[in-house]
Amino acid sequence: MAYSDKTKKQNATSFKKHRVFDKQAKRSSNFKGQRQSTTDPARASQQQHSANKAKTGKIIAICCTLVLLTVFAFRGYEQWSRKSARLQKVAIITEKVNELQKLAEANSGYSKYEYALQAILLLNNAGKIQPEFTHVFKKRSNEFKTIIGKSFPVKEMNFINSTALINMLHIPQGHFQMGRKPYEMGNHDELPQRKVTISRDFWMAKTETTNFQLRQLFPNHRLETWKKRKVDNDNQPAVKIDWNTATIFCRMLNIAAKKESKIPAGYEYRLPTEAEWEYACKAGTETRFFWGPEFTITGPTFANTLDKKSSKILDWGTGRQAAPYDKYVVAAPVASFEPNAFGLYDMNGNVWEWCWDWYNPQAYANLSDINPVQTQPIETELKKRRPYDSGYYTVNTTAKVMRGGSWGNLPKDARSGNRAFVEPTQKNDTGTGFRIVLAPIIELPVK
Repeated sequence: MAYSDKTKKQNATSFKKHRVFDKQAKRSSNFKGQRQSTTDPARASQQQHSANKAKTGKIIAICCTLVLLTVFAFRGYEQWSRKSARLQKVAIITEKVNELQKLAEANSGYSKYEYALQAILLLNNAGKIQPEFTHVFKKRSNEFKTIIGKSFPVKEMNFINSTALINMLHIPQGHFQMGRKPYEMGNHDELPQRKVTISRDFWMAKTETTNFQLRQLFPNHRLETWKKRKVDNDNQPAVKIDWNTATIFCRMLNIAAKKESKIPAGYEYRLPTEAEWEYACKAGTETRFFWGPEFTITGPTFANTLDKKSSKILDWGTGRQAAPYDKYVVAAPVASFEPNAFGLYDMNGNVWEWCWDWYNPQAYANLSDINPVQTQPIETELKKRRPYDSGYYTVNTTAKVMRGGSWGNLPKDARSGNRAFVEPTQKNDTGTGFRIVLAPIIELPVK
């Protein structure tokens, strides 16, 4: 059956060539070689994948840029915030220093020097907060040091040592019962208790020697953290100090004081004798602690000793013998607790304090009752710890006396009458420091 012309015409108009046979489509195609459809699924998938990959890359790049900008903005804000906080702290310190300056100008004598000393300590803190202006704070600090430079020991008056900036309190002469009562718990070398006379006034440092004070003469004194706890802050007591170093420190004070004629005749800076230390610690009391017969819950108000919480933190397992919590794990900043009747801080606890005396277990039976001091070394049995906490061993050696107990000792070791002794070269203990006195020269026996 033959198609009509009309039918052919209709078929011709309704028929469309496939793109493969369309030369125009063929020319616009990116394909070369054999003919194939541009709607090939594989090619379409590849193109789509490339497009998605490019899009994802752009998104990632944008996100990374945003993250970096956020980090930089956060760090910038953080730095600005810290700087702002530092400036605010320094502003507060500056305001306090200005107030202290006015008080210093309005007062005279010891009060004037105390205000100047407080200002110096604040300016030292300001220099640490804002190191770029240390020179400014030092310049102003020197002005207050000039004020303190006029302070010197006068009979029955407190004063400030201008060389190491140590606050010295006057301790009057007197009598006291040295040692423990026979019925009290304690050590055999604390007997017999006897009446001892301190025949001349002396001056004793208000606090244990601090890192700040030690660095006035030993500027390179630095300590690493101990069990992640700081022991090197300016207002903490200087520790890891052996007897010899403490004695050299005192000699340096004597040299400076003599040059400036700031030392009374017959007196010297030195470590306290056992008798001077115990007399100053008890401050007129006759109880085991200067605040009472027992440590009890009152103790943490006056002394930094090993407490129950610190014992757990350090895993020392001292149990019921430990004190109630006193807020400090290691040595506290000096004067953090209440003072005794003489105004002395941390006489019980915080850190052990070196005394001048050689250790003599029979000192209370053999020495004089007036200004007793053990000037001759005596060999005694000393217990020493083995390396790596592997126990103890004993040696016969000479030793120096320490008093007061420390933050790492139980309350019973911080009694006013408790005695301890170690070799004078011992300096590895973060619980050992010292306190100075300006007292009568100790006359050594002629050899």
